[in-house]
Amino acid sequence: MPPAPAPLGERTGALGYELMAVPGGRDAGTRAFNTLVPVVGPLFHRRERLAEVKAPMLLVWGEKEDTLPLSLAEEAARRFPQARLVRVDAGHSPHQEHPERVLPELKAFLDAGLAGP
Repeated sequence: MPPAPAPLGERTGALGYELMAVPGGRDAGTRAFNTLVPVVGPLFHRRERLAEVKAPMLLVWGEKEDTLPLSLAEEAARRFPQARLVRVDAGHSPHQEHPERVLPELKAFLDAGLAGP
């Protein structure tokens, strides 16, 4: 049976199907994914709670992402109190496509966290 489209479209539905259709399932992965980007249920069913996350957050997003649109990252960055969004000229895996761009950002983010307030 082909995957049903998810609230964000066919690509997200296919990803959800992949997470749930493997032998033995991937329940933990599916639940984690569905927390922010729903495979089932209404779109952004957690967005009102994003402001509750007080930890610093680095969002690294590919500008050519075709499964999870950049607009999701932009909204998340606005809602998380301590988020910074890094846009990379890449698709779904900017850390693999352009590690030379992502690694310095990640290192600076982690170094700032280790230095404390």
